[in-house]
Amino acid sequence: MSTTIRLIILTVAVVSIWNIALMLRGTLSTESLPDWRLNEFPEDLRLDAPDGSVISWHGKKQAVDPILAQAVDADEISDRAYSDNAGNSISIHMAAFKQYQYGVTHNPMVCYDRGGWELKDDSILDLDVADNEDGKKDEERIISVKVSAWEHKEKGRAMIAYWYQLGDDLVFDRVSLGTSRMKYLGQPFKPALMKFLLHTNYTTSAEKELARERLKAMCESVYDWINQPGHDWIPKKKPQ
Repeated sequence: MSTTIRLIILTVAVVSIWNIALMLRGTLSTESLPDWRLNEFPEDLRLDAPDGSVISWHGKKQAVDPILAQAVDADEISDRAYSDNAGNSISIHMAAFKQYQYGVTHNPMVCYDRGGWELKDDSILDLDVADNEDGKKDEERIISVKVSAWEHKEKGRAMIAYWYQLGDDLVFDRVSLGTSRMKYLGQPFKPALMKFLLHTNYTTSAEKELARERLKAMCESVYDWINQPGHDWIPKKKPQ
């Protein structure tokens, strides 16, 4: 085989591998992200409490730390701080990634550990979410996200809940992400990978379950808003 033929074969192979890599990564232009934006999430919320009452929460948008934004490398970030009349607080971090691998690289379990937090326990948090078809609650429709309790020498105790979402799929690691994104292989438009992280503080062991209930109610609100009818994950046409 001549050197010229070998070079042609090598070039074709490199181009093919590169194109496959782009498809697997799910690369999008920034304009190809859904036309709704994370920063439109409502600032005033009324969430159900475990005793059947309704609690009003007010949120404020937080300035995104430029160093953190650069490290996370997301195409869109929206950070919020919510509080209720009783003095409880929940922070919400939402991000959209057009290059999928960047999102799971900054897994909250890894980031909290590196930030000096000590993991106390972790489990699954079941959410009772709205039916995507009609936007109404369906008692039989349950999704599960990750929840964990942490302790920091200076910052005290905290509980977090998180999930990633790609289209209709919830993913939590590279393996589940790889499985989910295969369905978009070769498609002209792909959804952004979304990351949701909620954080609330607590002091005593007795307050731990209350912190879990706060996270559950807020996670349900976030999930229902993100997945409500009309919030399309995948653009219907190429941006102009």
